[in-house]
Amino acid sequence: MSSGFEVDFIGLALVFLAAFLGAFSANRMRQSMIVGYIATGLLLGIVAVQFPDSIGDHLFDELETRTMRPSLELMADLGLTFLLFFIGLEFSVTKLKRAGKPSLVIAISHLAFNMFAGALIGAIFGWDWKSTFFLAAVLSMSSLGVAAKSLIELRRLDREETEYMLGAMIVEDFMTMILLTLAMGTVAAGALASENPGGALMESVKGALIVYSIFIALALWLMPYLSRYFERVKNDEVFTLLALACVLGSAALAFYYGLPFMIGAFFIGMAFSETRISERLQLRLLSFRDAFVAIFFVTFGLQIAMDSMADAIGPIILGIAFVLFNEMFLVSSVAYMIGFNSRGAASLGASLLGRGGDSILFASIGGGLTNPDGTKMLPKSEQLYPFSGGLSLVTNFMVPLAIRKSVPFAVGMGNILPKWVIFSGAAIGRAMRPAIIHRRQPGEPRELVLTALPIVLVVAALVSIYGAMFSLTELTLAGATVSLVSLVAMYFPLKRLMARTLAGADLSSAGFKIKRIGAVASYAPVATVVLLTIPTVVTTVWFIEWWLAPLAALMVVMIVLVMGAGAYHRSVDREGHHRAKQHINHHLKEQKSKMRERYRKV
Repeated sequence: MSSGFEVDFIGLALVFLAAFLGAFSANRMRQSMIVGYIATGLLLGIVAVQFPDSIGDHLFDELETRTMRPSLELMADLGLTFLLFFIGLEFSVTKLKRAGKPSLVIAISHLAFNMFAGALIGAIFGWDWKSTFFLAAVLSMSSLGVAAKSLIELRRLDREETEYMLGAMIVEDFMTMILLTLAMGTVAAGALASENPGGALMESVKGALIVYSIFIALALWLMPYLSRYFERVKNDEVFTLLALACVLGSAALAFYYGLPFMIGAFFIGMAFSETRISERLQLRLLSFRDAFVAIFFVTFGLQIAMDSMADAIGPIILGIAFVLFNEMFLVSSVAYMIGFNSRGAASLGASLLGRGGDSILFASIGGGLTNPDGTKMLPKSEQLYPFSGGLSLVTNFMVPLAIRKSVPFAVGMGNILPKWVIFSGAAIGRAMRPAIIHRRQPGEPRELVLTALPIVLVVAALVSIYGAMFSLTELTLAGATVSLVSLVAMYFPLKRLMARTLAGADLSSAGFKIKRIGAVASYAPVATVVLLTIPTVVTTVWFIEWWLAPLAALMVVMIVLVMGAGAYHRSVDREGHHRAKQHINHHLKEQKSKMRERYRKV
């Protein structure tokens, strides 16, 4: 063809065959399809290297750089488009509202812990900040599909923590789109070459505001009327063509305004999500999604070079370790401190272990960014593919086992940790649960200050992080200052709220008999505010020296625990504590026995 674009049917046949074998193998082993697709793509890439003339030339334009044939790139981009469209169909404003405060707190905490871990990995291995951002995003994105599949198989969908965990992942998907928009605007819009990151970011924000405004208008006002015209289309073939025109047209709109094309597909899916035609759209476009998404994941595996896997083995091992620590300990601790019991908190953290589609999405986009001269925009782009692939393969296998062992893990931690440490978390959780998990009833007073100030706090923290990323001292200090002022302003309203929730509080379910509730009421708000200083402290210290940042975070936590030890000695009745502990141990043994019996049936 004169344009130089040719459809290599041999290459397409090989990729579809690899997709079939991956899906078949994963289904037989009861694993995620994503694992099968990546594994067979990786194997096909190895075969292509061994037989470059007969196989490699049909898959790659340049085998050495793993540059795909244009026809395969087109198929992979279509897969990405349909993947984001179907994610949008599952997402809606109603679901976001239903997720509530617990899901929002868990989602923000989960992203913060893992983005920080990704930044540490990048700093340890000397990565540039552009590559580090995408590495951190890969590390942060839990897989909703893997979590849901494991919970269904283990019969845990009816648990309280499951509802909030799934809600948190829905919130995280939305935050992913925002992160992706800002990343592409800052990195791909020429911010790095022009030495004007703020200008490029503003251009990205401008384009995002236009596109988001269009889709918000569609979702809130226009789509209910437009869907009536869609319903009148009775012919399935005509309906399918109209739906494809909407999906691809939305992707084109986002691309026109300098945003990733898949953002448009996501938001048009979200616009359709609450209409009566959403089920029909899923039914008519499901085959397109299955076929093209399979191609996307197989081609992702194809781009993982074994020599780059050796270079990425250090980040992969450290990434897996951070994921385990963050989900099983840090996220579980946050869940415990907002009011979940120890079993529910551990199960929630275990469910977030898996990495899959969203992680690979970030790695694929980051690794595919190119400069006008055709060179890779990210210096470490070749390591993003093996990092994401290795992380996804390992963590997907870990999820079912981690969920099964979450209750024994919670019991073990309860036996290992000092009692004053458990008391510190239980006191904050007992004070926070009515405010976070409890849904406000009509007529109840609303703490407007505690609604507005956390938003200011999060925005200020993001500004501070952005300033640290670009070494903008004034921006970092301004964000840190606003964060600290917001925390100080939050203290007294938070103290009043916690005093109400702790009135007549009973911590016997956590194994403690309280003799002086006033000591608990004094400790809980101070501890909460001090813990909320961690993002500001970490960002400010990182600006000075990155390796001091985790030590600073640890120091803040130790301060809270020391205060908790003092509150424990002042407020807990030791004799009553021992009786309560015996009751709790007996209850946990019964729970453990029931769980073992349940898993035997599974």
